[in-house]
Amino acid sequence: MASATPDVRIEAESGAAAPLADTIDIRLPPDGAYLALLRTATASLAARMDFTLDEIEDLRIAIDEACALLLSDAAPLQPLHCVFTLGGDTLHVQVSVTSVSREIPDQTSFAWTV
Repeated sequence: MASATPDVRIEAESGAAAPLADTIDIRLPPDGAYLALLRTATASLAARMDFTLDEIEDLRIAIDEACALLLSDAAPLQPLHCVFTLGGDTLHVQVSVTSVSREIPDQTSFAWTV
């Protein structure tokens, strides 16, 4: 496994038509050992937004399952990319990775459902 340094960027974006949104961009090596960082970031951001404990745990599980689906087909040495966008009372999370097969994960799986 090649060693890579996680890349974390925090940006504040605003536009004339859109309310202020904070964006947190995290890139990690495609290795399950780094998922704890994403689960912790998810929980921290959700807590900051006053989500309930149950909602926070649901988000942590959803991040874990999404990453598990993606990492199973991740191209070596390509980062797992996670973008959190906070706006008002909304937390949007997007997770992506360059895949080996370029196929969409199984949409009938438990992980996809979560």
